[in-house]
Amino acid sequence: MATPVMSRFGTAAEQALDVRPVEPVLTGATASSSPAEVHDSWRRCVAEHHVDPRSRTAPNVITQSELKVSSEPLADVILHAREEIDRLYAIVRQQGYVVLLCNGDGVAIHHRGDPARADEFKQWGIWLGGVWSEQIEGTNGIGTCIAEQRPVLVHCGQHYRTRHTKLTCAGAPIFDPVGKLAGVLDVSAVILDGTDRTQQLALAATIASARAVEERLFREFFRHAWIIAASPCDDSRPALLLALDEDQRIVGADHVARSALCARHRNLTDGVPLSAIFDYGLSLFRRGSGQDIPSVLTRTDGLGSWNTLITPPLSKSRGSHSSPESIVHAQPRIPKLDDLSRTDVPPLSRGGLSPALTHRICKYNRIASRREDKPRSSCFHGRTFHTPFRPGFPTIAWSATARLFVAATPRTC
Repeated sequence: MATPVMSRFGTAAEQALDVRPVEPVLTGATASSSPAEVHDSWRRCVAEHHVDPRSRTAPNVITQSELKVSSEPLADVILHAREEIDRLYAIVRQQGYVVLLCNGDGVAIHHRGDPARADEFKQWGIWLGGVWSEQIEGTNGIGTCIAEQRPVLVHCGQHYRTRHTKLTCAGAPIFDPVGKLAGVLDVSAVILDGTDRTQQLALAATIASARAVEERLFREFFRHAWIIAASPCDDSRPALLLALDEDQRIVGADHVARSALCARHRNLTDGVPLSAIFDYGLSLFRRGSGQDIPSVLTRTDGLGSWNTLITPPLSKSRGSHSSPESIVHAQPRIPKLDDLSRTDVPPLSRGGLSPALTHRICKYNRIASRREDKPRSSCFHGRTFHTPFRPGFPTIAWSATARLFVAATPRTC
């Protein structure tokens, strides 16, 4: 359903009387997105949108008042995207790219670009207020990203409208904290000779920035809950975000977590216990300094070990969005997960003994069990501990320690 701002543009079918389907260019330097993605988009342009590929109509640009109407619902997204947009623009500006933040209609509601080239960018429509829905402009990095709800790179001749074949556009979706599409982050540039080699790097940078915006939105929305950022140690799957209440029940999940976990847990955010996803110890959720807690957790469904950063909730007395604590709390953690695989992560503690003491007990037990003295076996809670039988060895004290250790850390040794 068209929004009030978009309704004045009508549909491409209303604008074009003579629509002749043409085949997309998918060979040579223009084959950037997968052929299936571009073919699907071109078919929609012909069969559903009735876009005229040869139309030379100037880009649609909304007025300032319409821009205000389009921007207001995404004020929070703009707020949390600014830092990432600045960082992305610093990466791509030397190659002449413009960074566009667009809403769900494909309207550019925030941008960064070279002001000296503003008139040129406006002529191509890649400036503030430009409208890039697939229904109006055909296959492009913004509108097709909205239609597919996944990252899309549309380079030069892959655009459906011949007017846009000098553009390269890389768009990545931004999903809100409940997994719905909030907008698109895009980088676009004018490539007059069609030989630009940077589009794949531009797409990768855009995807990373869009993911960082999503994490900022998620952390702000669930700032009073425990937040887990997790990625598999073997990098076999994308990182995900979960929000937990004080009883370690899931109250929030980002779109990656919903996609990965909802097959097994249909009502994932309705209080599914974290223990249904990961094996963990309660000591991880003891309130302390408020610092992130690094750990390696094992999936209960056999999908291996995952690097995790657990962020304690913000106190409700410190709920101001502009407070230093809130600013730090909203910083993305997913990029830091890669560093965990190259550092020593504290071992999983399940309460009772500290990890350091547990390690010393395990080490002593291993040394003791290798002694030449004939060992005695003692069984506690189904597990056997071997201790040398020597006069004066405090077997009673060791038994008590072993019981405490088994109760506290049944899988550590």
